[in-house]
Amino acid sequence: MNHILKKFLIFVFLLLFVSVSIPVYGTDFGGATYVVDERTATHNLPFNIKHFTELGRSGITTLSKQQVNILEVPATADIKIVPWSKLGSSKWTMTTVRSMAEDFERDNPGYKVLAGINGDFFDISGTQNLPYATVGPHVAMGHYYKITDTPSTTRNPIGFKNDGSLKPIVGNVPYEVSSKMKLTIYGINDSVLFETDIDRVNQEPLTNEIALYYANWGSDKKIIPISSPIGFVVESATHALAFSENDFYGIGTITRQIAKTLYEGEFSIVSNNTEVSQLLAAGVTIRVQYEFAGAYEGIEYATGAGKPIIYDGVFMPDTTDFGIARHPRTMIGSKADGSIVMAVVDGRQTDMTGVSQQEMGAILHHYGCIDAYNLDGGGSSTMIILDDGEFVVTNSPSDGRERSDSNCLLVAVRVPIITFEPIQILENQLTIHATVDDYNGYTFADLYVKCNDEIKKVDNDEVTFTNLASNTPYSYEFYYKEQDTFTSLIVQNKVLTAKEIPIVDYVRIEKIGSDVVVKIELVDNDLSLTRYSVELNGQSKVISNNEVIFYDFDEQIETIILKYSYDINDGNGRIDIVNDQLAMKCSLSILMQIVFGQIETIAFGIFQ
Repeated sequence: MNHILKKFLIFVFLLLFVSVSIPVYGTDFGGATYVVDERTATHNLPFNIKHFTELGRSGITTLSKQQVNILEVPATADIKIVPWSKLGSSKWTMTTVRSMAEDFERDNPGYKVLAGINGDFFDISGTQNLPYATVGPHVAMGHYYKITDTPSTTRNPIGFKNDGSLKPIVGNVPYEVSSKMKLTIYGINDSVLFETDIDRVNQEPLTNEIALYYANWGSDKKIIPISSPIGFVVESATHALAFSENDFYGIGTITRQIAKTLYEGEFSIVSNNTEVSQLLAAGVTIRVQYEFAGAYEGIEYATGAGKPIIYDGVFMPDTTDFGIARHPRTMIGSKADGSIVMAVVDGRQTDMTGVSQQEMGAILHHYGCIDAYNLDGGGSSTMIILDDGEFVVTNSPSDGRERSDSNCLLVAVRVPIITFEPIQILENQLTIHATVDDYNGYTFADLYVKCNDEIKKVDNDEVTFTNLASNTPYSYEFYYKEQDTFTSLIVQNKVLTAKEIPIVDYVRIEKIGSDVVVKIELVDNDLSLTRYSVELNGQSKVISNNEVIFYDFDEQIETIILKYSYDINDGNGRIDIVNDQLAMKCSLSILMQIVFGQIETIAFGIFQ
């Protein structure tokens, strides 16, 4: 008996030892532990991008529950990490990451967003002279929308090479800004015609020099006008973003050459340089901007970031209150193979505690990062992916909804520019017109469309799908074919098939006392009817609940007209029907009345 009890106690001891020792099989790094318990969602996105959601635990001494969303982006020049903001002409705006993704696609035809996260910290309370701007630099597609840090901020940005190299993120090194701004003059189709340095800012140029003039924002958040000598003025700039006396980005079309007091959304180039003056004129598009120098020189994609979490495989501690506290967090890092990892950890919710700097290190180390940086967190922490043609949020934002931010980081790829539209929408058939306007680096011969799990080739710029259900949304997506393999071009849309046309079965007339009741029997499976009425001897009434009552009707029935309208969503809008050739069913009393009244124009039977 004692022997059996001894074995039982040993078993219990081992069981307890195993249960309390589980964390040691997780990832220990930077003084913290991260353990994955369950993967709850997986998405395989185009270009071998992976998204997954995992439930786990993290902590230093005691482990707390976490929900972690991960994006793994392969190292390839075909995928770009793009900082983006939905900028106004002269101001920063706040909107959701999903909205910024849509804005990027509108501004950059030939690119498609596959995923994204929120980005840099920003002036969320709108207290700066230029409210809601990012804290650090904001650079995208070679446009340096903001190049300096917010005053009193001493952080380095992170730049993205986007070239498929093994060290894809430039960060944790001091950054420099060019001493002079650069003027770019564009030619046909936005080609760069000429570039040169700008010698002076808001000062008159000397011999053979050029100067930029622009108005700045004051502490009252109002623009401070500035007078410019005769110059080439952009009066309604696409962007005229004045952050400070040494940070301005402007792009737009010259409207005229004039001396002018400049206000919001304007800038002017004053030139004593003959070569430059000969290239500038009304209708010419120009851009002015500072650029990176030093370690970041040539970087065309960059965002401000918080402190580094891991650098060259070494944990970077943050002993400030912000680093020690647990918050929802957004992070980005890279692996030894050059692939990018984006991570969002939820917090401030039940079973979602958020993480500290040490926990961030353990989590990112677990997913293979050797370099990693902290981005804006809290209620801003958001991750989106493209799912069935729509951007969806994959994490659980702590605000209970997707917060409006000032910037984000998007995962974008090149796609062909395809013009397409449904040209015939029937209740069981769909015809799409499609042409490739720009192959954008692709080399396929034929274009295909997938709809309702069927892939068809586009012939003579058209493709038709049949055997569809009425009043049903269908996604259609474009593909190309290599040998026997179809590959998505990530260009897709949705369309709603037409509704069934309503069918009037018959009209029934009954005499009840002194009243005449007209009942309509009809088939409207897809609820396409918008209105309908009955006119009896010129007296019209709207039908309700498939019937209408003409009270105290003591006339002989001479005319009966059914009027109705329907919209079947086929692109033709509302159709109005007037039917004065009705077949009907009548009660005996009204039938005798009609016969004795010799109303021969009304046919009897069932209306088809």
